[in-house]
Amino acid sequence: MKPTCFLQKLLSVLIASSLLASTISAQLKKGNLKSPDDVNALSVNQQDALELLKTLARNLKSEPDKLAAAVLQAQIADVLWQFDEAFARDVFRWSFEAVSRPVSGELDESGRRAYTARQASSIRRVLTHIGTHDRSQAEVLLRSLQRETQSSSTSYRSSNVHSELLLQVALELAATNPEQALQLGLLSLSSTHISPDFGRLLFAMSNASKTSADKLFRAALMTWRRNDFVYDTVLISLVNYLFSSNGTLHPDATVADAKLLANYFVDAAWRQARGSDAASLPEATAMFYSLLQVRGLPIVSKYAPERFPELQGQMRELASGLTATQMQRTTLLQTTQQQQVTIANRNTYDIDEQIERANKEKDSDVRDSLLNSVAHSLMREDSERALKIAAMIDAAEVRREAENDIYLALVQKLLRAGSYDEARKNARKLDRPELQAKVLIELAKKVVSARDTVSGLELLAESAEVISKSDATPDKAIILLSIAQQFSKVDSIRGFEFLENAIKVINQLKPEDQPARSVLTKPRPLRIKTYTVLNDNELSTSDRATVESINFSQIAPFVMQDYMQTRLLANKLEQSLWRARFLTAVGSAMLVTKQSGPESQLTTTNGTLSPLDWRE
Repeated sequence: MKPTCFLQKLLSVLIASSLLASTISAQLKKGNLKSPDDVNALSVNQQDALELLKTLARNLKSEPDKLAAAVLQAQIADVLWQFDEAFARDVFRWSFEAVSRPVSGELDESGRRAYTARQASSIRRVLTHIGTHDRSQAEVLLRSLQRETQSSSTSYRSSNVHSELLLQVALELAATNPEQALQLGLLSLSSTHISPDFGRLLFAMSNASKTSADKLFRAALMTWRRNDFVYDTVLISLVNYLFSSNGTLHPDATVADAKLLANYFVDAAWRQARGSDAASLPEATAMFYSLLQVRGLPIVSKYAPERFPELQGQMRELASGLTATQMQRTTLLQTTQQQQVTIANRNTYDIDEQIERANKEKDSDVRDSLLNSVAHSLMREDSERALKIAAMIDAAEVRREAENDIYLALVQKLLRAGSYDEARKNARKLDRPELQAKVLIELAKKVVSARDTVSGLELLAESAEVISKSDATPDKAIILLSIAQQFSKVDSIRGFEFLENAIKVINQLKPEDQPARSVLTKPRPLRIKTYTVLNDNELSTSDRATVESINFSQIAPFVMQDYMQTRLLANKLEQSLWRARFLTAVGSAMLVTKQSGPESQLTTTNGTLSPLDWRE
């Protein structure tokens, strides 16, 4: 695909969808901002904030992390538009140029995938900000980028990069604009590569538009046929899209699609076998054999029975070339598959029968998964019994996760009943300090709202003591920022102290690495993730914050109390990008937030969104 054609299609779709979604947003956001006629009437601090944001926007052009800088520039331009439209237009242009730069050829495969995922999200956010104010400017930026692409032979050199970016943007749009997501998803299949995240898109699309998702399913099979049936692990997602773990066709899936998949398995088996001339099978072919053995054989026997003997012959040929390690992996997958079938059938029994059945189960992983499921089904109705069942789980990690979920549900129940002391005691039973601190903050907010400020401050102090014992993580930084925000309402001195502590933690943060996982690592048969609402905020015991979660939305009350002191705290942040984020929050809060004191500000990053909380 030619670069110009690719960018025209991609960006045209992006702008159309982003601008459509941002029209309402524009109407909502104008209320708090001053019109250009009032700029001269700004306070001294507001004028300083205005110049601060302009300086930040210029300096971000030299920031090494172009994607993060581009999003910050777009946020700044969004605020500046009401005060200096001409300059805001320039900032939007800088932002779009930065976010549209091609991925570096020096990145490895995993680095490239991570970058394109970030880039897709950043492009959408930047275009949404631009479209909020002026669609024509967005079109000018598009034409400018197209001209630059036409004159550059190096931009978007790889069609696989195109495919990856298209798919990531489609993921961003799947829930809100499935038609546009379908267009991008189909375009992503036009190369020789299918993104590893295609399965995520397929399931996201099925929640929004099953018809569109079915079209993607069929297009993916056609892509693999066109590419000579080269095996890709994404094929597993296509199997799961149509079939449950026990091989039953999903109610919303069609027999016609099941037959398409069955015939694909047989045709691909022929191709894999003929391509294996060496003594042992290539790794990709061995993985395809494992999938056939575990999931493919039952599908073909039912939906293409006339071709089943044909497949069996190819399977024998493939099996003759398997190494010991490859055979071990196939056996492991068969065991895991059987576990999933057992667990999938658990709900056909009542609670007592499920417990009895779990205790008779010889496979420890299956037994733990069955007990875990029972404990979670009881946790909101009978927490005491749920805890007893969770205690029967052998695997320590699974047991701790179940107990955390149960204690959190119990805290919710006690909080609604006004039993704050009992809620605090159960919050301290959570096994991670980050969890304890988060819940104690929510409890403190509830107590303060009940006019018990003294007890609320004690809970905040307890939360601070708990989190002080943990390592420097994004969760710890956000918790300290939230504690600081709550203290700012009643004790600004202590609030600023905790704000400085949060900054110290941010300076200690290290790059986030994804742990490596062996192909022979045995996956857990069942994972359960629950959300519990405290103070209208959803909490999950398995959630972990990332550095991207830190947006300093909590500092708005400090800006209103002492703008200059808050601004100067940015100097204590060691990295330039952190300083830029902090100062963007400071300047935006000064210009956007109504001047009615700290109580008009937002509570936590998990509460009502502030103008500075750019979560997607």
